[in-house]
Amino acid sequence: MHITIYVHLIFLRSAALISLVANGLLLLLLYLRTSFPLGNYRFILGSFAIADIFVSLFHAWHIPIFILGEYGYIFFGYGTLIKDTFVGRNANIIYTTTFYLPFCLLCLHFLYRYLSLARPRLVRERFSHFAIASGIYSICYLAANSLLSLYVRSRGVPERFHGLLSAYGIQEWTEDLNVVAANMLDEDNQADRQLIVVMMAASCLGGQTALISLICIFKISAAFKNSVLDIKIRQMHVHLFRALLLQFTIPVLFSLVPMIAMFTLPTSGVYLGELGNLFAMATSVYPALDPILIIAFRKALQRWVYVFFGKSAEINERNALYQSRLRRSRLSAISMNMP
Repeated sequence: MHITIYVHLIFLRSAALISLVANGLLLLLLYLRTSFPLGNYRFILGSFAIADIFVSLFHAWHIPIFILGEYGYIFFGYGTLIKDTFVGRNANIIYTTTFYLPFCLLCLHFLYRYLSLARPRLVRERFSHFAIASGIYSICYLAANSLLSLYVRSRGVPERFHGLLSAYGIQEWTEDLNVVAANMLDEDNQADRQLIVVMMAASCLGGQTALISLICIFKISAAFKNSVLDIKIRQMHVHLFRALLLQFTIPVLFSLVPMIAMFTLPTSGVYLGELGNLFAMATSVYPALDPILIIAFRKALQRWVYVFFGKSAEINERNALYQSRLRRSRLSAISMNMP
């Protein structure tokens, strides 16, 4: 089944609109005084929101197309297919980093949560050091991913993949087309070892952030058992930890699983075609869903959502009615007991 560009446009622009509104609301809520109890955690959530907005808007502009061929795949941005600007030429490399960006931020997210339990003074008094170290790690991480993507792009597109572009109105292949291909077989139909090594390196690159997150999950669970905390503080940490686990599950389902499928399914030698487009579209869901999960599972933000949507007045009216009935029942009881 061919997924038309029109369907891509509607889906990606709808996801971008939801992401822009939801993440914009999240940034506004984080700016309000009621979010101050979250402390430096607000800046981490804010970085998530900004990254989600960037990813969503970039996907809507780039319009990623992913086709799974026999022993390989090709991908390109329909919106940057014949761009000759610097950004246009490197748009496919930027797109690949959007696969890894959520996991990079999430592993730092988990690390902060662990340090806030194990070494609270460190993240409270030296948060700037944590932020600088996180920035350096993120730059190195994304730069390594870009280098791997640049290597794949420089190898060109094999002739047997040229026909896969005909469904998008591209009848003739030219070197000016901004298309990236991963061909697992060389000209002699032997396994391309260099490409396989690059793909394994890319998998390890994404896997190490997931590994850091999993280690932090076990460390946080152990810290709950070994740490002596005030009941309210413990409840807050438990609540934030559960919300973070859910926040980790979503990119696993919508980013990691599609990425693994796109890397491994072509090795079967079966032409799967636009199944890759479904996987690519799934990765655009997370930036729109992430802020909704953050707002829904953080009590410090929920109250202001009620205010924005007119629920606060309704709740206050209910409370006032309850207090009025309670007061009348007390007066009635006092009057009945009077001689």
